[in-house]
Amino acid sequence: MNASKAIGIISLITLISKVTGFIREMVIAGSYGAGIATDAFRVAQGVPTLFFTSIGTALATVLIPIFTQNFKEGGKEQAFSFARRLTTITLAITGVLSLLGIIA
Repeated sequence: MNASKAIGIISLITLISKVTGFIREMVIAGSYGAGIATDAFRVAQGVPTLFFTSIGTALATVLIPIFTQNFKEGGKEQAFSFARRLTTITLAITGVLSLLGIIA
């Protein structure tokens, strides 16, 4: 895949994300209007979003170079083995945290 095609795909995905976000905002505004309940909803929605975005960014920043190094040194199989192990660990941890959140 050449760079211009990759840029086009990422731009399209970003555009779709922005449009759906705008639609979400319109639905929330139309349903709830402005007020204390809407403000509380925004705060409740914003805290987990900030948390997960921060974790995702940190993981991507750290793990992409490790994945690339595994790919260069050990080939595709080693890189994808690393990715599978990482995915399993991440799903296990987030599963436990989700259960704790439901119980609490």
